[in-house]
Amino acid sequence: MSRLPTPIRALNAVGRVWRAVGLSPRRLDPTTLEQAALEEARKEPGLGNATLGDPSEYRPGLEVICTALEQLPELPTAGRFAARRQILRALRQRIRRLAWRTQRPEQFARRLHPPVVVLGLPRTGTTFLHRLLCAPDDARALPMWEVAMPFPPLQGPDKRRETGQRGANMMKRVVADIDRKHITGADEPEECMHLQDEAFFSWSWFSNYPLPTYTRWLQTADAAPAYRVWHDVLRYVQAQDHTKRLTLKSPSHTAHIRTLLDEVPDARIVWTHRDPATVVPSFASLIATTRTVATTPTTADPHALGREISEFLAHQVQQGLEARARVPTGQLIDIPFDDLRRDPLATVARIHNHFGLPWTPTVSRAVQAQIDARQRNRHGTHRYGLADFGLSDGLIQQLFANYSVPSSTSS
Repeated sequence: MSRLPTPIRALNAVGRVWRAVGLSPRRLDPTTLEQAALEEARKEPGLGNATLGDPSEYRPGLEVICTALEQLPELPTAGRFAARRQILRALRQRIRRLAWRTQRPEQFARRLHPPVVVLGLPRTGTTFLHRLLCAPDDARALPMWEVAMPFPPLQGPDKRRETGQRGANMMKRVVADIDRKHITGADEPEECMHLQDEAFFSWSWFSNYPLPTYTRWLQTADAAPAYRVWHDVLRYVQAQDHTKRLTLKSPSHTAHIRTLLDEVPDARIVWTHRDPATVVPSFASLIATTRTVATTPTTADPHALGREISEFLAHQVQQGLEARARVPTGQLIDIPFDDLRRDPLATVARIHNHFGLPWTPTVSRAVQAQIDARQRNRHGTHRYGLADFGLSDGLIQQLFANYSVPSSTSS
């Protein structure tokens, strides 16, 4: 586990004393949180009639998350505060989206241009490839600050980027080794799964908190409301600039290709691939880091995390494999990790050619500049292994028996 900064450790120590003398922490109760979000929103100009809309679109996930958090053997005080802030931010995001839809419906009226969507298991090069595909001038990514807060105030100054910068700086102070495992930044292209936070159907929640019951719930819950939200936000983003091609990324889409295509039938899908025996411990190591604020040395169990992550990812990829047949010919391309690592420029050119996207000297130079700027391991080497999480090659082969990495195009 990463060592937390002194102020965070002090806050957790105060919380332990507080609980030891019989004082109860503020519960994470869905109804109380909804009321708090609405009360705060109604103070904002233009949101006097704020509403959360149909509870069936978000309440199931919110209830699972709150219940799971309250059932943790120990949720550090800093983790409880962080969870409350994240839930309230998601509810405010929902309130703003519904207000924009009501007051500015023209922002959502235009059909979405076919986006490029990078998916596949996590730790398969999705982040690196996404940032290369975003490099051309005609591509449009969503930076971290925007996926966290897609909608500006209806009235008044837009301070989302400044808020996002403060949040990114705080995260780097609290989780000091995050960039060694996953480079982040307020202006870096980020995963569009965060747009689904307001539906409480997103990897964001289990990434930050040890919620195995929520991880299991994700495997069977209806994804359609979350993808309607996702589609809504993308149409709004496109309305701000119709000339750019949305270029998106999230491993969470792998299990939901069918639902994604229900919303955006002509999406162009890039599926990255890598050996699960490498993917699983790498992702478990990342999740151990992102959960730092919500766990303690006594509650963090790497073997339990290994079981949770390996079983979850095996289910995700199986769902994706079953959905592949639905993807129309020409709308999906497979990219082995080894190809991307060996020749990233040729890999991006191959993707452009497959989808009929422009590949000009200007585009090539833009992509090469990104390759040069993203030197591997510049923040330190990320070390991990199956044994760190109580896993073995045999178990991974069993869990991922139906999945194989496509042959490299250069082999």
